[in-house]
Amino acid sequence: MISRNLSDNQTWNNTAVILGNFDGIHRGHQLLLARAKELAAASGLQTAALTFLPHPAKLLSQKDFRLIYTEAEKERLFAHLGLEHYILFPFTEENRNMLPQEFLEEILIKRLGAKAVVVGSDYRFGRRAAGNSAFLLEKLEAAGVKVEVLEKLKAQGEDISSTRLRSAVLAGDLQQFEELTGRSFHVLGRVSHGRQLGRTIGFPTVNILPPEEKLLPPNGVYVSQVLWQDKCYFAVSNLGVSPSIENKPYSIEAHILDFEEMIYGEELEIRFLAYLRPEITFASLEDLKLQIQNDVAAARLYLK
Repeated sequence: MISRNLSDNQTWNNTAVILGNFDGIHRGHQLLLARAKELAAASGLQTAALTFLPHPAKLLSQKDFRLIYTEAEKERLFAHLGLEHYILFPFTEENRNMLPQEFLEEILIKRLGAKAVVVGSDYRFGRRAAGNSAFLLEKLEAAGVKVEVLEKLKAQGEDISSTRLRSAVLAGDLQQFEELTGRSFHVLGRVSHGRQLGRTIGFPTVNILPPEEKLLPPNGVYVSQVLWQDKCYFAVSNLGVSPSIENKPYSIEAHILDFEEMIYGEELEIRFLAYLRPEITFASLEDLKLQIQNDVAAARLYLK
């Protein structure tokens, strides 16, 4: 897996390219990649995904736009799916005003060496989003580049989209998220030092500080999985500020079941499986300990 920034004057040859923002890498995005892999295998090409950095919505929207997956998480997911090149195209004022024809000629053909392009039917690009899938099909095929335009996948009668994924995350609808992506919602991060309060009451935790740009489900306690060094462990994770503890930063605290390793500084993937309860302010450490015991029991019952 190679990740490059298109501003570095890097060029590629003989690629099958998928285009999009790929926030969430849902089943529709996966279909684009699967088709690109088929075309690549048939013609001796390399697969590549071209996406903007930062996400256009971060610059075009006045809202506090957050990503379903960070770039590191997207790159890791794409690698798992078999993508060979994950290419970031800087979303600068100059690039966002590039004419559609210039984007095709300078970026797709000259820089990426595209021999095949696969896009969704709603893909737009170029100045004022003037370019679309029909434009790609007409202009690229005239230049000898094979183009395939795929219709949007549907689930429960509605288009699968990043917007639907975003709504599912914010609502804490983990089942919906998994149906639209084929995987559990997760956060990638490194274990940081906490106050070790959990260890003093018999429930040690690993602590992750989520990236600021990361979209997260509602605060609360979740049944979860922790992936570390290609091994999967079950856990009970608290997402939020732990209101019983003063001045605690926003974090994910995971108590990994039947686990005793010290893994400070290690990279983990925490997967959210099911919501157990909201965050609660406790009157004493003993009350907190009793609740965690109940949470662990509930998690073990869920996992059965």
